[in-house]
Amino acid sequence: MDELIARIKSEARWYWSDPDRHRIGRLDLDKARTAIIGAAFDKINPPGASLLAAERIAIDYGSARNHAITLHPDAIELLVHLRSLGIKLALLTNGSASGQRDKINRFKLAPYFDCILIEEEFGHGKPHHSIYQHALKQLDVRPDETWMVGDNYEWEIVAPQQLGIRGIWVNPSGEARHDAHDKPAPFRTIQAVSELRAILEEETAMECAWYHLNEIDTNQIKYVVIIAEYNNQLIIIRNKSRELWELPGGKKELHEDLIQAASRELYEETGAIRFELNPFSIYMMNGSYGMMFYAKVNELADLPDYEIAEIQFLDTLPDNLLYGHIYYEMYTQWMIMREHNLKSIQVDYSTLVDKV
Repeated sequence: MDELIARIKSEARWYWSDPDRHRIGRLDLDKARTAIIGAAFDKINPPGASLLAAERIAIDYGSARNHAITLHPDAIELLVHLRSLGIKLALLTNGSASGQRDKINRFKLAPYFDCILIEEEFGHGKPHHSIYQHALKQLDVRPDETWMVGDNYEWEIVAPQQLGIRGIWVNPSGEARHDAHDKPAPFRTIQAVSELRAILEEETAMECAWYHLNEIDTNQIKYVVIIAEYNNQLIIIRNKSRELWELPGGKKELHEDLIQAASRELYEETGAIRFELNPFSIYMMNGSYGMMFYAKVNELADLPDYEIAEIQFLDTLPDNLLYGHIYYEMYTQWMIMREHNLKSIQVDYSTLVDKV
């Protein structure tokens, strides 16, 4: 028996390791399990001798496994909480229609979701981009304001984040992935879905309050954010440690004033060496003050080898921004303030490049 169990585990690892076999097998689990168990039997007995036994074991195992499935203790409470906040919810699941609908009905999940997409019904499953895109369309939301939560790294982190969706990885064991070095980092990692409440509270707190330039003592301002344009196109940046895009900016260093901080950040994150800086507003977020700048960049040098992997030039802000709703609010503030007579500061950073 021990030999048979070891053979079945070995065959299962081989069977599910191939994406195409995985896609076909999950649509008919009884057939896939029969193939796995049959292959294990064939390694021990003459080929084909135990097909009926393999089919019986596969069916009995599938039935026992389905009956053993339970909801996470906090699942319904969390769904009720999310609905009470007005958050739109979609359920994306791979597998057969009958198998997944059976679980959805058994646990009475349908009322909590605005959209339910099952691989066999929709025609594609995770990680095919179309299933995420269809869910976004059904919910009428942008990728940057959407979270994908699940325990499959490829399906819930890699593929969604390619579309600008924030991936939250449920990792119950807390063990690091051996191949994490060549994969995008999750937006967040949790060990239980109940932790989503704390993340929601933290994200909800990320709201901006706005002040005129003379309303806040500059000694209280610790951060700078720059809306930069080059040849009438916005400049956005991507940090080497992240997949999503950002606006240039960062924390003011002790020896700097705000103009110096904005100039340094703009150079380090875009390569800008000649530009005009226009401070236009002050924001407060999570108890910290920052100053907003508009920069008209006149000359770019090579991108310095600091923390930025690449920059992009766009006509408008994209969907796949790290802090999407915050950046949109900042951009809207600039659209309002640019009609005013703002102070313009000419900066030639090229003389400092060799010293940085």
